[in-house]
Amino acid sequence: MNFRCFIQGLPFYVKDRVVLAQKEREVQFETNLDKNYYIEELKEFINLLKNKRCFVFSPLVDFEELKDKTDLKFNILWEKSGLVLFVNFDASNCGSNK
Repeated sequence: MNFRCFIQGLPFYVKDRVVLAQKEREVQFETNLDKNYYIEELKEFINLLKNKRCFVFSPLVDFEELKDKTDLKFNILWEKSGLVLFVNFDASNCGSNK
């Protein structure tokens, strides 16, 4: 997922469509706006985070704002140049061979 940002190469690397949450975009010319891949409302995005395991890229400032608006626990997996990759689940054993 992308929260308030768009990482252009992400769909290529994950080989799937990526959900875009709360990122302004030009939708007036789209005839079939797919609500499964575009989330406009913050409340709807938070609801998704409550119900599904998510990997999310976001600007750090927007991530901090999101943390202040919800009681969900997030774990930062990566941070660089003001951008973070976070998850909404315990990722402490990700990548282990256990």
